[in-house]
Amino acid sequence: MRRAELMHETVRQMVAQGRDIPPQLLDGSLLADRPAGGGNASWQNRSGLLIFGATNVAAGLGVMVMFYAMRPGEWLWAIGCIPLFVGIALLLVWKMESRPAPR
Repeated sequence: MRRAELMHETVRQMVAQGRDIPPQLLDGSLLADRPAGGGNASWQNRSGLLIFGATNVAAGLGVMVMFYAMRPGEWLWAIGCIPLFVGIALLLVWKMESRPAPR
């Protein structure tokens, strides 16, 4: 949404100055190769996956230990498997995205 607002403001300024508007600006192909969040959006995405993955793994293990300590031998500890496995999945995605692209 912010990108669209900036593009519209640019078009307004160009019209006010009497300049020609490049067609690539209007159809979006001029900015198509840039990430929406700025130049380092892919770094933030990978970092976020690592942080959220590690947090979920830790929370899952903590819930498992807590419920096992409360009622040893009961099944309640298994509730911690949900955030644990979500965290493991996030860490796997983080690892796959951090690999260099094949040639």
